[in-house]
Amino acid sequence: MRKVKFIAGTCGSVLLFILYILNQRYKSRVLSHVKHDDSVSAKTRMISQDDTVNGTCTSKENITFIKIHKTGSTTVQNVLLRYGDSNNLTFVLPRDKIILGYPQPFKRKFMLEMPDGKYNILCNHARFNNDEMTQLMPLNTVYITLIRDPVTQYESYFTYFGIGSACKIRSTTGSSLKTFFNDPKKCYRKTKRNFMLFDLGMDEQLSGNMKEIDKMISFIDKKFSLVMIMEYMEESVILMKDLLCWNLEDVTYFALNSRKEQSKHHIDEETRRRILEWNSGDVKLYQHFNSTLWQKIEKYGRSRMARDVKLLREMNKELTERCLQSADDKERGTEYHVYKPPGVVMDNQVLKKNAEKDCERRVLPERIFTALLKKKQFPQEFANLVVS
Repeated sequence: MRKVKFIAGTCGSVLLFILYILNQRYKSRVLSHVKHDDSVSAKTRMISQDDTVNGTCTSKENITFIKIHKTGSTTVQNVLLRYGDSNNLTFVLPRDKIILGYPQPFKRKFMLEMPDGKYNILCNHARFNNDEMTQLMPLNTVYITLIRDPVTQYESYFTYFGIGSACKIRSTTGSSLKTFFNDPKKCYRKTKRNFMLFDLGMDEQLSGNMKEIDKMISFIDKKFSLVMIMEYMEESVILMKDLLCWNLEDVTYFALNSRKEQSKHHIDEETRRRILEWNSGDVKLYQHFNSTLWQKIEKYGRSRMARDVKLLREMNKELTERCLQSADDKERGTEYHVYKPPGVVMDNQVLKKNAEKDCERRVLPERIFTALLKKKQFPQEFANLVVS
């Protein structure tokens, strides 16, 4: 940083100069976004002095969550859907079932337009498009996403989307993933390299260009207020709670859309090495934001974080006991089936019989929650939509 030397007689001039520079930077940031007024009535909450400097913060309700495939993102999406629905916020909803044009970059033509053109939350599957999303969402929108260890994320992607079958792999080892990595370029067009960067808007043609990957990571770091890490989900949702000035109860959750153990590949050291090599861009992405997450945790306070993680676990446990079927329950409640790809066994959550409404909303599959929101936001257009 440039050091400015001055004497007592010029203090006032230097101060004015600094204020001018700061003002110009602020104007530059504002003008780089489309002017879109935030019409949402924000709620101011009183919280403990331990949580903020002045004891108050204002809840943030304009949110873009980039839902990256196979990172645990359905769990976070459900938190956002519940909060937005409970507070009558307006969602960016897809024309086509549950996706906003994916795998194409997001465009407005993929969404259902509200008459007033104002939106609070975008959290359905959409490939990040900075220009389109910045123009659509309010100026004070908070951008959040969730990433995962590239090894387990790629294994989950490979299995869930049936890459082995798409590549017509006949494995003699019992692991199509291991066979695939004997020569991944044979099936390049049927798989994605650096899949997390792709979902974040990276041009697929640049997926092997480390200079461009570094530029992309730097841009994400500036644009996104929080990049969560699946391996530290509890710490991540607490940081999200703090960022958005929500209550801890708002971010309680059940793990959703996960596979049973028998549908997961065993990854040996050689396969692990090859996955990391093949997805070297995602490795850099993960390393960078794993580091920034821990910087945020340090700033939040380790002891404070440990306290809140313990409290969150207790709240999640209480919800599980109150809402979900256990082995001892004799009467079976409602089971919502998530999408099950061929050959993949999914872990569905089963509600207790006569579970309360709040329990049900916590396990609703994305397709059902999205359909209910379409009926709520567009009652005439979707009056006859069957929700199932």
